[in-house]
Amino acid sequence: MLSIVTPGQGSQTSGMYSTWITDTANKELIAKYSELIDLDLFHYGTSASQVEITATNIAQPLLTALAFMSFGRLEVNSNTNIIYSGHSVGEFSAASLAGFYTDEIAMKLVNTRGKAMAAAAASNSATGMSAVLGGDKAEVIKHIEQFDLVPANVNSNGQIVASGLLANLEKLSENPPVSTKVRKLEVAGAFHSQFMKSAESELEKEFAQVEVTNSKSNFISNKDGQTIKDSSDLKNRLITQITSPVRWDLCQAKMIELGVTGMLELAPAGVLTGIAKREMPGVELFAIKSPEDIPGAQAFIDKHAKITR
Repeated sequence: MLSIVTPGQGSQTSGMYSTWITDTANKELIAKYSELIDLDLFHYGTSASQVEITATNIAQPLLTALAFMSFGRLEVNSNTNIIYSGHSVGEFSAASLAGFYTDEIAMKLVNTRGKAMAAAAASNSATGMSAVLGGDKAEVIKHIEQFDLVPANVNSNGQIVASGLLANLEKLSENPPVSTKVRKLEVAGAFHSQFMKSAESELEKEFAQVEVTNSKSNFISNKDGQTIKDSSDLKNRLITQITSPVRWDLCQAKMIELGVTGMLELAPAGVLTGIAKREMPGVELFAIKSPEDIPGAQAFIDKHAKITR
């Protein structure tokens, strides 16, 4: 069984579109997306600095478009043995691939989401995020909450991200959980916390204007690692995800439970397959980092999509 996953913020790198848009179809796709959301994706994907593309309102549509570019080069049949999932903003492209809505709708949603989260961060400037590396998962989460912080991302046993006020993050850094290191993240605000509440409202308005249908494919949700196919359930989960923890640990656990034998990470790949190396032993991994990886990715799909539990 195959899982296809899409990465979240932090995966973007300067110039990451350069090798992809030499393909005419990809170039036309980016031109369409740029016009659709009124954002020059060519500039941000080829010549913008790393600092520029770190801004959440830029990073989110930039990453989503690249996921679609890389997927578009592959031949994937509507196969019930394929599971889709994404990390944070990656859920939006993954949900499109699973059949809940079109790629154009996904681009509109993430554009609204990115702008709204940037605005929420600007109005709560004394907030941020820190990664807690190592330690026991349950103990780390308990320790984080003692400082009035929330576990925004629970990626694995040794990688949890805390979100909240900068003052509280500083206290966490000065008093880290046992056997851990705390590293401040260069982000604009406290994502996946109540400081993003205003962004939740904006995304809800955008969802009210687009068509979302039930999916026939399996989609694993960041909220609790459960598979969902109902459109109303999906909308609620994607809206509230902005203020809720990303439970990637539970997503990986569900993949293992369902009998996944291979995980394919769409471009710009590396982060999720890196986590999976530690958390999903025995599962074969493939990361699409450039167009040169497409033939290998196709063979990987053909191999694992045919395997049933």
